Amino acid sequence: MSETSLDRQCKLARHPDLLAVPMDGDLVMMSISQGSYYGINPVGVQIWQALESPQSLATLCELVTAEFDVSAAQCEQDMQVFIRQMLNAKVLELA
Repeated sequence: MSETSLDRQCKLARHPDLLAVPMDGDLVMMSISQGSYYGINPVGVQIWQALESPQSLATLCELVTAEFDVSAAQCEQDMQVFIRQMLNAKVLELA
């Protein structure tokens, strides 16, 4: 995945090959095809729950800024990094 910014209107979806289990407020996920484990914090959990159906990056940022004490600009910056990591790890995919 290139290092350019993701478009705010790009649609994101959960990778269908992933199992996820809540654990103490976090989420533990396993990729069956890659044999990898991942853990995400409560902000990531909210994003994961929102991605029950495909959502745009803009919608996800709106959700996070409404729920957590973060500016829109900081959220956008953090989401770019987080979503890129999740795409590279094949936890999420472009819909």
